[in-house]
Amino acid sequence: MTLHLRSFQEPAIQQVTKQRDIGFIAVLVILTSWADTRFPYGLVKGLPAVGLAPCYGIFPQQPAPRITLPEVLDGWEGHSQKILNQLKPGKDNAFLLQQSLEDAFNGFCTPLLRRPLFLSYITGPAHRLIPKCVITQSSGK
Repeated sequence: MTLHLRSFQEPAIQQVTKQRDIGFIAVLVILTSWADTRFPYGLVKGLPAVGLAPCYGIFPQQPAPRITLPEVLDGWEGHSQKILNQLKPGKDNAFLLQQSLEDAFNGFCTPLLRRPLFLSYITGPAHRLIPKCVITQSSGK
């Protein structure tokens, strides 16, 4: 079943789920009456990385205002330029780069993307950058 489901996956999703038996997970969802029946589909077609996650029926639904894409992108040029202007080396940069390269090597994510290549991939010029955020875990990592 897993081999059949993998035939529907994009290469990047195959890479991320290569150590998961996605067919077995789908069967377990049915056998356990797990409320989130969309999870196996997400493993095949990809899980959303951005946007409002649907209520999966596992936890109570939380109120959240819905906003449109035009609302999200409003003022994107100034916002993105401000973030680019604020970029500077930080004490965690070497660690973040090492972890990112390791994640890409292990197939957990795609290889690093430089800005020009990123811009060539997106379908339009509008995009909103997200500020770098480093959270140190209690273990010190």
